[in-house]
Amino acid sequence: MSQMCFIFSKKPLNYALLFFFLTMLHGNERFLNYPLSGDAICKTYEIQIPDYESAHNPSIVSYRDGYLLSFRCLARFPEWSQDKLIDTVSFIGLAFLDKQFKVKKKSVQLLEIPTYSDDCSLYAEDARLVVFQDRIFVVFNDLPAPLPDYQRQLYIAEIIYQNGRWVPKKRAMPLFLENMHRIEKNWVPFFINQSLYFIYGENPHTILACDLSTGRCRKVDEREVPLDWPYGIIRGGTPALKVGDEFLTFYHSSLLPSALHENRIYFMGAYTFEDSFPFAIRSFTPVPIGLAEYYKEISSKKHLSKKAVFPGSFVQEGNTIHLAWGKDDKRVMITSLDLDKLRQSMQKIR
Repeated sequence: MSQMCFIFSKKPLNYALLFFFLTMLHGNERFLNYPLSGDAICKTYEIQIPDYESAHNPSIVSYRDGYLLSFRCLARFPEWSQDKLIDTVSFIGLAFLDKQFKVKKKSVQLLEIPTYSDDCSLYAEDARLVVFQDRIFVVFNDLPAPLPDYQRQLYIAEIIYQNGRWVPKKRAMPLFLENMHRIEKNWVPFFINQSLYFIYGENPHTILACDLSTGRCRKVDEREVPLDWPYGIIRGGTPALKVGDEFLTFYHSSLLPSALHENRIYFMGAYTFEDSFPFAIRSFTPVPIGLAEYYKEISSKKHLSKKAVFPGSFVQEGNTIHLAWGKDDKRVMITSLDLDKLRQSMQKIR
């Protein structure tokens, strides 16, 4: 495993300096030094997945004496004929990590999971692993059917370890919501008692209750929340987990290309919300979580990539949060954060 360790302390920049930093160039890149919060960050690791160099967008849960990691990998088939829907296929991969985040090579596999047909899916994206009553579920998006127009839908499946491999217990179940959009992604799952909920969106903050036996979802609360977040529309990220007396989730947002930067830039933040209905947001990070190193180009010298910081899930161990996130749609990263310092960096919602 290739390991990078950044121990960094930086106080958020005041907005009087923002214009200066927005117009800075970093080397030959048109890099933006937005205000970033790094006080809580202890270490950042890059995880190399054997045989899958471009694995990205990971998720992680505790498993036995280590962790189960999911990742996304892509393959292109330029020889496919024009009647194929997409010439790029996407798979969910799995691997076992030890406590030092080292990959057990023989554990790496692709998850063969059927969605809209009985065949193994070729288009599954951005899985989130979540544990409920000692059962492991995977929530991901896929095509709803081989339609001529591009669509995405959410699915959920329980996975079990059987004969040395992870397999779905049964065919993945599609999630349904009245008046769904053509593209549905990044719903944030969380469990309370025997019930499954999703955060559907943050503008407004919308909560869905889901029937785990049918996949049918319904809105149970929707309200405006005064989050002062000038870094793009807040979108879902990690499954929400109970931390103390509240839930914690990490989200992502992005800014579109402009005269100052050539590619879309992604940011990561976090918020907490109450552990009972209506699950009101309590606090949030007023500036993005991260270090300048997260936005440097390290994966390709030939092609400039988007500056993507995409949180997938986290596990808590004492006062430490281990956050799995994807970099630039090319890398698997894990960042360890000090929970107390993270909470200190968050702004209360009045």
